[in-house]
Amino acid sequence: PFYEVTFRDGFIGDILTSTVRPLQDLVFTLFFLPLGLRAWWSSAFYTMDAAAIPMERNWLLHTVLLPACTLSPLWWRFLQNLRQCFDAKKRWPYLGNAFKYLMAAEVATFGMFDPSAKTHPLWMACFFVATLYQVWW
Repeated sequence: PFYEVTFRDGFIGDILTSTVRPLQDLVFTLFFLPLGLRAWWSSAFYTMDAAAIPMERNWLLHTVLLPACTLSPLWWRFLQNLRQCFDAKKRWPYLGNAFKYLMAAEVATFGMFDPSAKTHPLWMACFFVATLYQVWW
């Protein structure tokens, strides 16, 4: 978004938005591997189940890294679309596409930081509308 968006930039942005889940899995693995190896190499008192406890309570993983893996590609693609709108001096189709990424990021953000919201009718309606809009687009 700092310079004119080329086809290559948009293609890379689309690839990054498609790899959100594998990025999250990779970050989770990089955090879990040292704990699992510690459980494997240490005494019998430190089991694999005990290795999972620090993962569940890890602030850096659950508050910074996993949300960054989810939101960064969506935010980057959103900014690319705004830049394309600015450069082309046309609203359509760039703002429609930007809105798609904004809606996806908002639903993901509320789902990650407030898991109890996933049962709230408003969140479910937003999830449904965002999904329908993405499929339609």
